[in-house]
Amino acid sequence: MNSRILKQVVALTLAAAASVGAPAAVAQTEPAATGLEEIVVTARKREEVLMEVPVAISVLTADDLEKKGVLNLQDVAMFTPGLSYFDAIQNQLGTPVVRGISQTNLNSPDRNVAIFYGGVYLANSNASNLEMLDVARVEVVKGPQSALYGRNAFMGAINFVPAAPTQQFYGKGELTMGSDERLEARLKVAGPLTDTLGGRFAVSRNTFDGTWENIGAPNDNLGGYETTNVSGMLQWDPSDEFSGRLFGFWTDDRRDSSPQYYAALNCGPGTSITVVCGDIPVQEEIGAMPDALAFSRKVSLFSLDSSYDFGPMSLSGQLAYYKAVMDNYSDYQTGTHGGEGAVFDIVSRSAPTVVLRRQAVPYYVGAGKGDSESWSAELRLASNQNQRLRWMVGGFYFENEANTTGRYVFDGRALLSTEYPRDAFGLGALATRYTDPRHNMYVTALDRRNDEQLGFFGTLDFDITDSLTAGVELRHDDEDRSRANLLTPTVAPQEGSFSYNTWRANVDWKVADGHMIYASAAK
Repeated sequence: MNSRILKQVVALTLAAAASVGAPAAVAQTEPAATGLEEIVVTARKREEVLMEVPVAISVLTADDLEKKGVLNLQDVAMFTPGLSYFDAIQNQLGTPVVRGISQTNLNSPDRNVAIFYGGVYLANSNASNLEMLDVARVEVVKGPQSALYGRNAFMGAINFVPAAPTQQFYGKGELTMGSDERLEARLKVAGPLTDTLGGRFAVSRNTFDGTWENIGAPNDNLGGYETTNVSGMLQWDPSDEFSGRLFGFWTDDRRDSSPQYYAALNCGPGTSITVVCGDIPVQEEIGAMPDALAFSRKVSLFSLDSSYDFGPMSLSGQLAYYKAVMDNYSDYQTGTHGGEGAVFDIVSRSAPTVVLRRQAVPYYVGAGKGDSESWSAELRLASNQNQRLRWMVGGFYFENEANTTGRYVFDGRALLSTEYPRDAFGLGALATRYTDPRHNMYVTALDRRNDEQLGFFGTLDFDITDSLTAGVELRHDDEDRSRANLLTPTVAPQEGSFSYNTWRANVDWKVADGHMIYASAAK
């Protein structure tokens, strides 16, 4: 093969850290008496010691993430038992799979594993595998969690918990360089701004040109990416009772075409294009048009958290915003004809039955273009967690609007304005563009979806003895959902209203320090 698929990357990493005192570790304390690191998690919407939570949770701390080189959800799955991750088409269709139960439809907007970043629900599957920039820990909760998180947590939930400001100045910079334009630069700073206000800021730049030689653009390999990330946090603690936190994250991510290979349909009608019967043919060269953009996305998310401790009970809440804008301009024939496009019969608009000649014409698809915008609000009232009977009640509101565009185009810049390629579906006459094809694609579908959800939930835990505890979680949700193709306004939109209850119950027995047996059942 001419491609440098196995080319060795020699990287130089320069790290500089400046700190006066240790950074505040939100998720960690001193090692417990058992010799295990005591980790605090918030998987059940309150701070709890991991070893005492009657739920199957895997946690990667900030130290774990750094030592293992974890950058995104796909990396998290490599180090989390019971979690795998499917990520196709250059970070699109991201699908976490917990305990082997996956989606029935990858294009569905509803997952069965909910993903949160800083408490913000990532409502678009095309923009959920975000690069982890400055994360204190990752919590992977396995098993049904719908009673606390809603319908999208049928098989679990994944929480990316951002690092908090430190009480003393902390700074760290990292630089990684390698072949094929490999560059990763990171900078993190944190510390007090006033006696009651702390801040944290991080930025990263991650680029790579890919390792597969592209004969369609010799100076631009396939499989590359270009990502910029920014995160920041302000935390205000004016008193022992009140705390407020503002968090934001932004990413600009661009993905080049990946190498693909298409084989002849030699296994009979109806078989997949990736199925080959007999010897797999060797493909010496692959190529994509230089103008191709496999996928790009810009994601913004913000959250405002606040809490007040009254003593016997506490009140806490969150306002959250999430927006993702995606674009797609993929070379449909990647892997064939040296990046020049498929060969079509060229015909005239005045005489479409007469073949003028045969010529390669680039063909692009852009089904991934769209945007998603959501708002959510949650309010919780909880009892003191140190008493024998503990409870929490809360309300949740969520609304989301998502737009998805289906489109494609034939690049007719090498044709006369009176000519077009004759394809098998008869689309060439409609979808050929003779100037600026990327920004003038033929639109086949304009799908708009609206979701609105109102939920109420509560938990109750009771210590029957010092070592035996019983608990229950209950949630009620009402939803209004609609979906319509704006290109066909005469067709009635799909609409539905749903009302449902979910619950989870558990009993746990603390056998000894660091050892617990629990049983749970959930709907």
